[in-house]
Amino acid sequence: MFLLVWRNFTRRPQQSLITVLVVTFAIAMFVVAHLVFSLLQQSVSLASERLGADVIVFPQGMGVTPQQTIFTAEPVNVYMHRDLVEHIAQLPHVKRVTPQFFTQSLDESCCDLREAKRLIGYDPASDFIVHPWLKNQDIQKLADDQILIGGVVKPFFGNRAIILDGIFTVAGKLELTGTGMDDTVFLPIDVARRLAKESPYLQGLWKEYPPEALVSVVMLQTEPGSLPLLVAREINNSGLPVQAVAAGEIIRGMRQQMHSFAIVFVWIWGGIALSTGIALLGRFLALARERKREIGVIRALGGQRSDVLLLIAGEVTCTIITGWLLGSLLGTAGALYALEWLKGALVIPPWHVDAMTVLGSSGAGLVMAVGIGALSALYPAWRASRLDPQEAISRGDLD
Repeated sequence: MFLLVWRNFTRRPQQSLITVLVVTFAIAMFVVAHLVFSLLQQSVSLASERLGADVIVFPQGMGVTPQQTIFTAEPVNVYMHRDLVEHIAQLPHVKRVTPQFFTQSLDESCCDLREAKRLIGYDPASDFIVHPWLKNQDIQKLADDQILIGGVVKPFFGNRAIILDGIFTVAGKLELTGTGMDDTVFLPIDVARRLAKESPYLQGLWKEYPPEALVSVVMLQTEPGSLPLLVAREINNSGLPVQAVAAGEIIRGMRQQMHSFAIVFVWIWGGIALSTGIALLGRFLALARERKREIGVIRALGGQRSDVLLLIAGEVTCTIITGWLLGSLLGTAGALYALEWLKGALVIPPWHVDAMTVLGSSGAGLVMAVGIGALSALYPAWRASRLDPQEAISRGDLD
């Protein structure tokens, strides 16, 4: 039976190819949508768990959105006076604060760290964002010539890196967070300020204050029982030249954006699935008609209706499996391309492709392929199994 199925599948290569391509397109589109949203959802969930701050305070009128600052590692040279840190720390319901200093962007002309996008200086004395990662790796404190790299950053050689003509030792590596921290290099804030002051590309930023007097953002934790959203609102109403955003609101906004796009993709793919199902139904009905004489011979030689069902189901299975394999490969490549395109068009969290996520999307694609194939082939297979053997042989070439 298997040999007969395979011969029938390959006997008309053009028709089989067209049918396979229909399935391939539908599954590729499904895998693209499923993999894109799986990776982004994974990143947002990581960010929600590992961001480390309840409220993030930015300079007022910084010109970029909080989402851009948190979820991307694109360099943002925004600054406010360091005195504001103390004012924020004294506001009600604020448990502790720690400043960060954004310095020069990283590219091939200044460093040899692959995937790194920016340098961030953190304050060792007050930090609660970076310190837990150091503690997990038995590092008490970074020296002036040491750095901590994000989860996707890879040094070129050993545990050393060249940054702005200085040689630094990679003391540790962060776990993935689903935020711009993954593409960032961390070092003590005083070192970051010194590098910024010496950088010829940033001299125009220090006309009013030197780097030593500035910070970029303030990360804060709220008192137990306090709502971060209300604390952020109190900071914004304090009269300070800052804008505060609750980390949960940033995450929620990102989830809402993803949900909106998910709805669009679902409707688009639903239309594709319906069109694919109708096309396959027509193809499998034609397949049953083409096999009338063959089915009649099988029945006349003692074959059961179940044998006819297996024959049709076998050809459908060959079509579905081939289309699924091709669709999964094309869909995975398409998802990576779509993510790169979305990265340039929208603010999205960094993604990290892993084998289990890809296999999960491919598995979901297989379930969809089997579902569409089964629904499309059910009626043609039942109809073929009901054929009278004598009529099928005598009228095999007639409709």
